[in-house]
Amino acid sequence: MTLEFAKRFLRCKRGTTAVEFALVAMPFFLLLMTTLEYALMSFASVALEEGMNQAVREVRTGQIQSSGGGVNRFKSLLCDAAGGLIDCNGELYIDVRPFDQVGDPSSLNPLDEGEIVDSFEYSEGEADQFVLAQVFYVWEFSTPLVGHIFGNMAGGKHLLSASAFFRNEPF
Repeated sequence: MTLEFAKRFLRCKRGTTAVEFALVAMPFFLLLMTTLEYALMSFASVALEEGMNQAVREVRTGQIQSSGGGVNRFKSLLCDAAGGLIDCNGELYIDVRPFDQVGDPSSLNPLDEGEIVDSFEYSEGEADQFVLAQVFYVWEFSTPLVGHIFGNMAGGKHLLSASAFFRNEPF
C-alpha cells in the first residue's frame, strides 16, 4: 500500500501552480518593491536638488540676508520646493559657507564610518562673495534588504546630497 500511495502522489499534478507561485512570488515582489523604493529615492534626490536651487536663489540675490531669516528661512524654502518628498523634521543637514576666492572651497564629507559627523556651518556671506551650499538628507529604506544593497551609511540608510557653488550678487 505504501508503494501505491507513493506512485499516486508522484503522478498527482493538483496544486503545482500554487507551489510554483509560492516559489516565484517572494523574489518577484521583493524585486518590485526594490524598484519602486529606488525610484522614490531618486525622486526625493531630484526634489532635494530643486529645493536647493530655490533656497540658493534667495541667498544669491541677498533676500535671506536682508530678511534675517537665516538657516530657518533656507530650510523652509528648500522644504516647500521639495514637494513633500523630504521629511524636513527628519535628518536634514544644511551647510552654507562663504569663500573669498574660487579655489578655496572643498566639499564637505559628512560621513565617517557610516555615521553623520556634525561639522555643519551656516553663513550666507556678503555681496560678491563666493558661497558653497550643501544639503544632506538621510533616506531610510522601508523594504527589507534594500538598504543593505543601496545604502551608503550604517543601518542600511542612504545619504542624499545636493550642492551649489555660486557668487552672491552685489546686493
